[in-house]
Amino acid sequence: MLVTADRFIMQIGWIFVLCFTFPRYSVATSKCYDLNAKEFAYSQLIFYRAIVYKAPARNMGKALIARGAGWQDIQDVTRPAGHAVAKPLEHVIMAHNTNKFIAYNNIPPDIPKVKTKSNSKGVLMMNPEAQDEASWIVHTIPGFPKALTGYVFPPAEIQKGHLFICLTIKESEIDAIATALRIATPLIYHNDIPDDPARPNLKKLVNGESRLTLPLTVAQQISTAAAQGLKVTIYSKGEKSKYEVYRRVLVKKLKTGIKVWTTRDKTLKSDCRILDKSIKLVTSPITIGDHASSLENDVSQWLISETGNKFCVIDKPYHKSQTKEPAMAVCIDDATIFGHFNVIGQNVENCKYISMCYCALPSNRNHILIIQNNLIIYILLLYQNMAVRQLIADLGHCETDTRRIASHNMHLWCVFILFISLPKPSTTTSKCQNLAGGAEADWAIMYKAPGQNMGKAFTQGNAGAWQNTAVLNVIGGHSFGKALEHVIAVEPTNKFIAYNNVPPDIPKPKTKSNSKGVLMMNPQDADAAAWIVHTVPGFPKALRGYLFPPEEIQKGHLFICLTIKESEIDAIAMTMRIATPLIYHNDIPDSEIDSRPNLKKLVNGESRFIPPLTVTRDISTAAPGGLKVTIYSKGEKSRFEIYRRILVRKLKTTIKIWTTRDKTLKSDCRIFGRNIRLVTSPISVSGHPSSLESDVSQWLISEQGNKFCAVDKPYQSHVLLRNFQNKHRAEFCSVKIYRRVLVKKLKTGIKVWTTRDKILKSDCRILNRNIKLVTSPITIGDHASSLESDVSQWLISDPGNKFCAVDKPYHKSQAKEPAIAVCIDDATIFAPGQNMGKAFTQGNAGAWQNTAVLNVIGGHSFGKALEHVIAVEPTNKFIAYNNVPPDIPKPKTKSNSKGVLMMNPQDADAAAWIVHTVPGFPKALRGYLFPPEEIQKGHLFICLTIKESEIDAIAMTMRIATPLIYHNDIPDSEIDSRPNLKKLVNGESRFIPPLTVTRDISTAAPGGLKVTIYSKGEKSRFEIYRRILVRKLKTTIKIWTTRDKTLKSDCRIFGRNIRLVTSPISVSGHPSSLESDVSQWLISEQGNKFCAVDKPYQKSQTKEPAMAVCIDDASIFTRFNEIAANLDNCT
Repeated sequence: MLVTADRFIMQIGWIFVLCFTFPRYSVATSKCYDLNAKEFAYSQLIFYRAIVYKAPARNMGKALIARGAGWQDIQDVTRPAGHAVAKPLEHVIMAHNTNKFIAYNNIPPDIPKVKTKSNSKGVLMMNPEAQDEASWIVHTIPGFPKALTGYVFPPAEIQKGHLFICLTIKESEIDAIATALRIATPLIYHNDIPDDPARPNLKKLVNGESRLTLPLTVAQQISTAAAQGLKVTIYSKGEKSKYEVYRRVLVKKLKTGIKVWTTRDKTLKSDCRILDKSIKLVTSPITIGDHASSLENDVSQWLISETGNKFCVIDKPYHKSQTKEPAMAVCIDDATIFGHFNVIGQNVENCKYISMCYCALPSNRNHILIIQNNLIIYILLLYQNMAVRQLIADLGHCETDTRRIASHNMHLWCVFILFISLPKPSTTTSKCQNLAGGAEADWAIMYKAPGQNMGKAFTQGNAGAWQNTAVLNVIGGHSFGKALEHVIAVEPTNKFIAYNNVPPDIPKPKTKSNSKGVLMMNPQDADAAAWIVHTVPGFPKALRGYLFPPEEIQKGHLFICLTIKESEIDAIAMTMRIATPLIYHNDIPDSEIDSRPNLKKLVNGESRFIPPLTVTRDISTAAPGGLKVTIYSKGEKSRFEIYRRILVRKLKTTIKIWTTRDKTLKSDCRIFGRNIRLVTSPISVSGHPSSLESDVSQWLISEQGNKFCAVDKPYQSHVLLRNFQNKHRAEFCSVKIYRRVLVKKLKTGIKVWTTRDKILKSDCRILNRNIKLVTSPITIGDHASSLESDVSQWLISDPGNKFCAVDKPYHKSQAKEPAIAVCIDDATIFAPGQNMGKAFTQGNAGAWQNTAVLNVIGGHSFGKALEHVIAVEPTNKFIAYNNVPPDIPKPKTKSNSKGVLMMNPQDADAAAWIVHTVPGFPKALRGYLFPPEEIQKGHLFICLTIKESEIDAIAMTMRIATPLIYHNDIPDSEIDSRPNLKKLVNGESRFIPPLTVTRDISTAAPGGLKVTIYSKGEKSRFEIYRRILVRKLKTTIKIWTTRDKTLKSDCRIFGRNIRLVTSPISVSGHPSSLESDVSQWLISEQGNKFCAVDKPYQKSQTKEPAMAVCIDDASIFTRFNEIAANLDNCT
């Protein structure tokens, strides 16, 4: 009987076939190895081989050794050296310049509750610098191996039986393997193989271009690399094929009966109805040498042919359900291997060739009913003699085939690689960093304008003006490079969650979230935690080095880092749950997660779809008197437009928004004091120009107060008019997260920088609740940005000092999507095309300052803050969430949130919350790598140093926003003490009322920033800007975000306008535009509110979770109010 490829890998144990040569310690390991990790010599392959099978409850396996007398014991497979499992993985578990590989697993390491119908597990690796150094490993072990993060055999899998096969192949065979894999649609969690036009199927595989057209089944023949190598045939079927893989594919292709070792369901049984095409089930238990195994805890699936010498491993069990799922089988034709497995599978269950009975009808003895295999057949008997009747009676007899099949030889080669490196001692980085990344900071904000590889930034204690950062495409010398230091590289004490709607190296993930960020902590250090919010897709790469995406240099980006107390983590997680970010890395320990219910639900994907669909959480940075940060989050079920319905309401003031716009949402000055004003593009960030064309950030500031908000969704629109009273150009606007959430929550008008659509416009209908769109371009210091290349969404309150970063643009579409806005007193904005940012931090918020280059980790605030997110640090533990997690293709999430919530459990109140907009960033524990493609985009990073007491409040808001957690290593002891964090990491999202949540937190410093988190769930139909933020802020808001054709600037409600910041903008000289700025933020017109929102100002976010983090701080508000000086016209 046939077994599917993935299950085959999981259930039976491990098979290793080996050839011997002297090992080359300094050369990449891309081949299979023998029992003692010696490489196979091709000329000796016929003599040297091994097959290893790990039976249940044993940490050592059985192997078939060359010229051996049967199965022999091998070393402990939990050890990282000295055996054929670890050696071929040597340069998979640790980096090596010459070894490149694809790793796939339906249960990838450290990623909770991924959705896939595939069951395949394996590694396809090669050395591009050497000819024909390649191998293919197929196995059955979930969560194994961890790519580039060390050898860890999952302890839970010791109790199970597993199978591991390694084939040394020629590089010419790679594309054939990729063809079969494309059909089976495996879940790829790591890929660093260089592009090669000679392998079109490999390219389509890694890009997620699965084949759904005919043929729906594929057979590919390959052979191992040695002369006269093993003949291997791969059978693959797609999910659209309704074939049952054992009967309809394998039996037909092998043209013989099969004996199958696999779990069974109640539908599929042994089947001997067709002569020489029977399926016979191997009875349980079995014995491998003297090691016993049983179906109860053996997860492998394999089969042998009744005639011939075929041995196959299958990734699906013999269940009826697999007819609607993809499946793959790898079949080897070798007499030796066949002979050994034939002995294991010698006993099979009884197989009914025919099961019949009959009865004559009383009315006519010439007719009978025959029941064959539960099928009733009506037959007219033409002959009525005893011979016929006896024949029918005999058909009830069941036969059992116990024939033994002769043993044969089989060749299988395995290459195992072990890479050992010594950890580099370093200090845990779980907090935000100052401008140069040389010291801890309570918060940092950096704005990278389009076309700039450096940013403008200001940090705690240095917020008087924007300052230039170091170049961002290198990790050193800037705040965010240092903050991400232990996100991009392993540090045992730093644990984090990284989330991004465009995770690094994961093609075409499905998510409605737009959030990007890193939430990191050091579980061993009390309150060593930070939350980074940014706008850069594919950034950072968790634990795999610092790589700022080159294509994002041309875009404007916003970065915000908040050093937080660990107590804030659960509140952040709560808002993220609502916004459902796509988490691509999570290594925060269970002990930390279990104490934070929202964090637990977040990492487990338990998003909240019942009311409230919007959530507000207040947090603060960790310093005494730290920043006050409010996170507004809405789910995709909320139909609120976040700018008008949430941010303007919450900020209770007019807001000025920098964001892309659509043709629907416009500047909105209908409500006095609740206007939505769009910041005109371009802007200038302390000399850096930015425009909406290339600035992808969304943010807003309040007109009243000191609110600055970074929003993760854009606010999209296009109709312009002049608002002379506020001296801003603003577009007409409509509703959803900006109007329904942010305006309501901020209780002020907002000015929004975001892309716009054709529906949502600037909205000034409600006095002091306007939504005004910031005109594009803008300038950040001396950096320019425009809506065309700035992907950030942000707003500022109007009046006030609120700055909000929003994760959705000002588009009508975001009314149906989750969204999150982070409204804080400090933030870092990246503008497009810059590899360095503009930042300001605590104590240095007077002006934007240049950061070091962001594509290296050192020398900048966020590089340092992420230091122990990108690398292991035993004392730093974190949750990283991102709607586009690193190296995970096509994750399904409606969240747009991105960030890291981190803490040091061993240090009181060493915690931070980083909210950002960079997809696929940071790579948890795998090195600092700012996605090169995100350099061309505008991104926003916010880091809040918080007290640990704030973590649960943050987790509460994240639960509502349902971010996609890709890494969590916060210990269970920390998580269990925080009910919302626990629910967040366990995915226990809240779908019952309330569907929106507001939480107030503050940064850790005395008199720290006041932060309010607004979060809405996907069941909430509130548009986060209008229905939540405008209402909460109680003022007009100005939004920087992309916009759709529905949501516009909206000035219908006096004082509750939604104003779209015009594109381009300038962040202290760094230009950014909506075209490449992926950040969403807003500011209030009244007050000092700044909010970072995880959804753009688009209609779609009404049905999606969303979250806004709003900071009430005059310095931050002022910096973003300068950026959002120009607004789209608003009616």
